[in-house]
Amino acid sequence: NKTPPPVDRNTTTAINKDKHAMIRAQFKKDQVNLSRVDIGDDGATLIAELLSGASKSKIKELKLTKCNISDNGGIPLFKAIENCVALHAFNIANNNITNKSLDAIVNMLKRNTSLKSVYFTNNDFNVNAKEKIKSYAGSAKVFI
Repeated sequence: NKTPPPVDRNTTTAINKDKHAMIRAQFKKDQVNLSRVDIGDDGATLIAELLSGASKSKIKELKLTKCNISDNGGIPLFKAIENCVALHAFNIANNNITNKSLDAIVNMLKRNTSLKSVYFTNNDFNVNAKEKIKSYAGSAKVFI
């Protein structure tokens, strides 16, 4: 019987550091595309922090499709986007966003008038939530 090797607890930390570095590198551009990268809620929270800082006035497009983001990462992200004056396209389709994010989404749509297109397709909203989101879209085209 061989003893299994000890678990390297730094592996997860190293992965997170690499993911964070990759996300930060994307924010040097005005179009951020992290689609199909499993950033999860941790990555979404980091993006929210970046959007709350200097990036809020330069990011024009943010694509986060199939990133494994749930309400835990979505809510801080939606709150941060409220003040992103340059952002005109936001895509968070194919994630795990539910009705729990509804209030944050409505506030984002009400407060950020620069948004022209927002994609929520293939998330988990009920019919009432979808209608409410559409009703607060303003001049933005909302795909849900």
